[in-house]
Amino acid sequence: MPAGPAAIHTMPMPRSIDLELLDQVYDIPLGKCDWVEVMLRLRRIFNAEVGNLLIYGKCPSDVQALCLCGHEDAALDEYSAYFSAIDPFRKAMHMGLFRSGEVACDRQVLERKCFERSEFYNDFWRKYRLGYTAGGHHRNADGHWLQLSLPRPLDAPDYRDTDLTELRFYFRHIARAVELQRALAGRRGTPDLDALALRYRLTAAEIKLVESLLATASLREAANRLHRSYNTLRAQLQSVLRKTGTNSQVELITLLHQR
Repeated sequence: MPAGPAAIHTMPMPRSIDLELLDQVYDIPLGKCDWVEVMLRLRRIFNAEVGNLLIYGKCPSDVQALCLCGHEDAALDEYSAYFSAIDPFRKAMHMGLFRSGEVACDRQVLERKCFERSEFYNDFWRKYRLGYTAGGHHRNADGHWLQLSLPRPLDAPDYRDTDLTELRFYFRHIARAVELQRALAGRRGTPDLDALALRYRLTAAEIKLVESLLATASLREAANRLHRSYNTLRAQLQSVLRKTGTNSQVELITLLHQR
């Protein structure tokens, strides 16, 4: 039987974290990196044949590729034109078989024998010599779905639970970076930090943190700029979120750029 959502959510933290990869992820909203570099690194870590980062709209053909790493150029056109509508992983996502923010491998979503009998597998998946896969899904506030998938080569072994734990950690940050990228792309003007301080009663130290986050979009980089410890700034950020009524760094920066 496929593992339930609770089993996915209770995974422990990974034993090793690639901090350079995290830096690349949060450099993307600043224009210092692109998704191809991130996906190449993820492919090496997880022995993936290709790396897909897609945003799905409401209709089957509404597919935006943030990155297709390792694919032939025609793969997205072929997928968008027909195979996205019969993609069993996409169907499982929309049917609520796992919740937004989760990471799963194919055995947790589909029975392998059923998958191998599907048109999607025989006419698309096998064509590109793809095997076992794993990935994550995140539902944005506007109703669009972000999907990360990392199919392995046809002869490679299945994902282990330890692999999924590690991938879940990275996907959480990737989803945040995508939302931050979208928020920064739509910003207007320069935030009035003095007005922000007065409105939400932020301290001078908290305003310095906010200013640094606007410049870097990275708490770790802000710690380097301000010569403060990461944990100290993390506590300050929680205070800023509480005072402004926001729940994440993405929501905070979106708030700052509202007129």
